[in-house]
Amino acid sequence: MLARGLMLPSAVAATFALGPSAVSAQPDLTPMIFFVAKGEPNACGPGCSEWIAAEGDFEGPAVEQRFRQLLGSLKGRDLPIFFNSFGGVIGEARVLGRILRERRMAAGVGESLPEGCGGRTMDYASCRQIIQPNSEVRAKLRTSGASCHSACVYALIGASRRQVPADARLGIHASAPTPESLRPGAPTAQQLESERKRYVLEMGVSPGLVDLSMKTASNSLHILSRDEIVQFGIETRPAYETDWIPYEERSSKRQFMLKAITQPSGPDGKEYRTTNLRMACSQTRPGTALAYQRELASNEVGVPARFFMQVGNQRFGLEYGSLKEGTQQLSVIADRDLASRVVAAGRIMFIERFFPQKGSSWSRELKVSAAGLEQALHTSLKDCGAR
Repeated sequence: MLARGLMLPSAVAATFALGPSAVSAQPDLTPMIFFVAKGEPNACGPGCSEWIAAEGDFEGPAVEQRFRQLLGSLKGRDLPIFFNSFGGVIGEARVLGRILRERRMAAGVGESLPEGCGGRTMDYASCRQIIQPNSEVRAKLRTSGASCHSACVYALIGASRRQVPADARLGIHASAPTPESLRPGAPTAQQLESERKRYVLEMGVSPGLVDLSMKTASNSLHILSRDEIVQFGIETRPAYETDWIPYEERSSKRQFMLKAITQPSGPDGKEYRTTNLRMACSQTRPGTALAYQRELASNEVGVPARFFMQVGNQRFGLEYGSLKEGTQQLSVIADRDLASRVVAAGRIMFIERFFPQKGSSWSRELKVSAAGLEQALHTSLKDCGAR
């Protein structure tokens, strides 16, 4: 067997799915197991002695079921999750990533070693038998040699706060087709790649991560360097901004431009929240529709606020939309040539003003680069003058 974290066994690599239509279980995958690990003080970081261990592969819908069961047993405790996984089904990993984002969880890469395993990994059947579903066990967290490969990376980036220890490994490669992905009428490889890019961007990470993975054969592995981890915004340390990317909706063929910005937020600046922008031609009247979807920090929940968009000297008020799971949707219909004007100005500025019932009001400006938006000038967004 090849060394753990350096190369993926070909039998496992061949099971990696292109999308959420993958089969629910694969004989070569080790089912992911979740448990609450209890370690020494600061075992999982400053002030952290308990964490959720995620050991094994994303082998099907049962992964989501087991994870939700564990979350239900926490009784409100906010614990980070540490992954140690060779990968599995990308669609299932994305489902888990969405759950992490809904709960604003923190995630990292680390191997959880329960007492009684004698330093062996959770790959060993005898070690896995020690762990009962949704149990809590004494364990050690080892980052040296811990792995998060392929599908696991999609789950990891769903977390609001992400950390990759210097001695752990993130590995990526292209997906291998499954019988479902080859059926007539199934999404094409290009469509699935586009959907993965949209997911990655919505999590606040550069879609360049998907481009790089597609350049690595499915039976090989590219270990991300520290520079690449920073380049793609996988770790949430400073503020991070993706370029604008084009996206075409599969059913309607409607064209969009997408972008994400992640910033430290909250009363102590230790929370990370992602704002997603979506630009398209309005479907109700001539003009450019821009959606502004923001994740609320803890000190913004329930606080009255007003939001504006400014391009050059022109300012637009944003209209409130839905508020669900701590994510607020706002929108505006602006000029039909908005994309061209933003490209010419080089940026858009968003102004957020908050008016708490008690305490002082505050405001901030979010300056958003136009990098990548020039691609919109080759689409219908160049002039949104017709329905």
